[in-house]
Amino acid sequence: MESSERPVDVDYHGILLRLTTEGGTNNEKNSLNCQVFDLLPEKLKREIEESCSDGGDTADSRKYLQTILHVLEDLQMNVLSKSETFMSVNEYRCVKIAIEQVISLGVFPGLIPGISKELRALYPSVLDLQEDLTDLGKYSRLSTTVRAMVRMFSEISLRPAILTQLGPLLGALVQLSHAPLMKPKSQDNVEPSKFQMTPELYDKLQNEQMEFKRILTDIVNNCPQSAVIKELMVLFGLQNIPQWVKKNVKLYLINLIMEPTGVYSLIAATCQDTVDLGIHWDRLDTISKLIAMNHGNNPEEYYSTVCSQLLELLSSTAVRSSPDIARTCIRTLQEVHPEVSKTKIIDKICEPLLTTPGTSDVGSRTRGEVEISKCLENLTKLFISTDANFKCLPIDLIAETAVPLFCIYKKTCQSPCLLRLKSKELLINLLNSSDLRDKLICAFLGHDIHPGNFGGQMKFEFGPSGGLEVTGEVEEVNPENSADCLFDLVKDSPDLPWHLFNYSQSFFCKIRKREANVLDRLESQLVVMKLLLSLANCKSVQEHQLRHPEHLIGFITELFEESFVSPGDDDHVDILYVSLMLIKEIVAERKKPKDWSWTPFDNLSRFLKERLTNWKCPEHLKSLIVEVQQIVRQRGVTPRFEDLSVEESNESPFDKALKDLTDPLLPVRAHGLISLTKLIETSSSSITGKSDLLVYLFQQNLKDEDSFIYLASINGLSALALKFPQKVIGILIQEFADMTRESDSTGVAPENRAKLGEILVKTTRLLGDMAPAYKTTLINGFLCAVRDTDPMVRASSLSCLGELCNVLGFSLGNAVIEVLYCIGCIIETDKFPECRRAAVLVVTLLIRGLGKDVLGNLGSQLLPVYRALKHLRDNDDDPVLRLHAQLALEELDSIVKSLLFVKPQLEKSIFLLNR
Repeated sequence: MESSERPVDVDYHGILLRLTTEGGTNNEKNSLNCQVFDLLPEKLKREIEESCSDGGDTADSRKYLQTILHVLEDLQMNVLSKSETFMSVNEYRCVKIAIEQVISLGVFPGLIPGISKELRALYPSVLDLQEDLTDLGKYSRLSTTVRAMVRMFSEISLRPAILTQLGPLLGALVQLSHAPLMKPKSQDNVEPSKFQMTPELYDKLQNEQMEFKRILTDIVNNCPQSAVIKELMVLFGLQNIPQWVKKNVKLYLINLIMEPTGVYSLIAATCQDTVDLGIHWDRLDTISKLIAMNHGNNPEEYYSTVCSQLLELLSSTAVRSSPDIARTCIRTLQEVHPEVSKTKIIDKICEPLLTTPGTSDVGSRTRGEVEISKCLENLTKLFISTDANFKCLPIDLIAETAVPLFCIYKKTCQSPCLLRLKSKELLINLLNSSDLRDKLICAFLGHDIHPGNFGGQMKFEFGPSGGLEVTGEVEEVNPENSADCLFDLVKDSPDLPWHLFNYSQSFFCKIRKREANVLDRLESQLVVMKLLLSLANCKSVQEHQLRHPEHLIGFITELFEESFVSPGDDDHVDILYVSLMLIKEIVAERKKPKDWSWTPFDNLSRFLKERLTNWKCPEHLKSLIVEVQQIVRQRGVTPRFEDLSVEESNESPFDKALKDLTDPLLPVRAHGLISLTKLIETSSSSITGKSDLLVYLFQQNLKDEDSFIYLASINGLSALALKFPQKVIGILIQEFADMTRESDSTGVAPENRAKLGEILVKTTRLLGDMAPAYKTTLINGFLCAVRDTDPMVRASSLSCLGELCNVLGFSLGNAVIEVLYCIGCIIETDKFPECRRAAVLVVTLLIRGLGKDVLGNLGSQLLPVYRALKHLRDNDDDPVLRLHAQLALEELDSIVKSLLFVKPQLEKSIFLLNR
């Protein structure tokens, strides 16, 4: 009795080698080599004979096909499944050729002509055999081969070779699963010479179709997704194939796209498994259009699954180029189906900013930080782009998040939080939209002139990881803080300060006509007035006014009309003075545009002359009006610099500035400080030998509570220090140190000491390469202030010291050890969190300033610094301190990586030989 198992010592690889090299290579040589057949076990020979006779296919090619299939299956069961090693290269090559011949003999002859003919061109190794087979013979050969290939697919060693023939295998499975069957007929209506579909055969084929559908589903699920999609797309694109093939292939493609990674697999398959967007932008655009179109009978399900994939790709960092893929697809979806894009993409991303405060559970603090950070990151990817190949989405799609974004910016405006830059970029884009600009400014400042759906006020707090989280409370709006943050937001933009200036002018004129509480109206007027004063000093506003002065002239005219109607009300005097000062600067500007016209200013001059005859205005305003009229009359020649007018006194510019400093009105004093600063910057002869007096004047005005006077004084002292650094820096440092030592007895306010330190830091930045010459004086002064009893002064001095370290960099020299020792003492002993935070910030700025020289300059001190920072980051109770420690570690990590992984420079040396 024969054993049911094959002998394990059969050389299956040798048999396959002889089969693939000695038989079945063409029509003349497709009979099975007798010597090879004799090498087979007896049971295998009988199985081959039986399988050929059962299918009614007795051709030599069928016998050859069955031999290879049985040898491969015996190889799988008796050798590969029991072996712990893989095949050698030669063995794998032999198996691969055998599978190619199986496909040639067992699959292609049974495929319908529409699939077979065009697939042959894609598989050049396929043999073109001309055989006359019956329909049942083709079906038998095809079904037998497919079943055998599917059984072998479970063996991991054979799977790579089978995947090289995945296209024909999928084509065969689609045909076996979905080909329409001929309806059975009675024998009376069938000609004897033609094929007859009996009810028994029909039932058998139907059952086998169900079997092959399950097999096809398993193959699709177990093969690499991108490979299956690629081959199905090839099948779908074949010409002259029946509609039932296209219909069913399309359904399989849709189901694959709706899988969790279907979209990326589709992209990878189309771009030949390497999503290099620099090469495949055109293909990616085509695929994005394919994805955006509705496929299937359930659009809601399709778009829900696809959009969720796009959101995952947008946030993914594990897959190369995934954000670019997602952005392109979302952009196309917005063009094709904007309502789907809005509800399933944009609204999902903006959800953390659209939650109504107080009505929903935001979740834990950590989750809140992650949600807010992810939201801004995704919004930045979709609406902010420097890539020329990607066109951003329309910014008005996220208009309803404008107020929450502004709340984020207000919270992070004075912090190193990374969300600050992202919120700023999004807000700038929103404000650059001409349709939204005025309404958004109105919403940000808390005015209700242009109501719109821009989101609600949300309160954000810093979380333990340095991000932001929603507290669930409504933000209490501070008008002055909102105005200051809005100015900080737009001040560096080329056009937005001008638009904000025009809005503020219009609002200032209209607010008096509104019925509102007197205190509320007064507060709004003061806030807008301060905003106008700040904007008037912006260079971009001055340049725009120079080209388009009509709006400012109209504003002045309207203010005069209101003041003239109410002679007892001088609320507008300050803003009138500032506006006329701006007019004065415009008409006195030497570099005027080519299309400059004096007509609007002549009209203004006549208007002012009429008003002066009928209205008693303050003397200082009247003097300025007369001066403006004179400059207009002289076509831009400033009287105080030219002695062309008999009405002008012989006062020098310095004397006029001093006169302005004694004026009781704040704008006039501010103008005096600005005038002195300009005289210093232009090295005017009128200030020669008066540096001590100038230092005294600016220092005295530092004590003023108004921020405008304070900023003007800082700018003046900084300009003075640049002209006379050796003298002025010494004076300022000496006073800074004296303030610290005498603060308890003299009652010097901590704010004033902090202001002086800010001046020294700003001066250090402006000195640039000259700063190292004064490093000893500056470092000693700041280290002295670190011992101050007031925590505010200590924190300010540490911040100044950190900025100084950032500017000096490697020029610090041996002072770096002293600085590190001081910082370590502050971190360990100071009880106030502000001081400890500032101390850690000094380390960050010190590392940033030293750059690649940090390893050499710090030397043995670097390891204790690193350990201390790591300990603070992981164990300190103060979340802001942990954030500063993390930033310092990231700076250090970036420097070390840049040293270890230096980018190679491609250089070629050329030598010239002297002969």
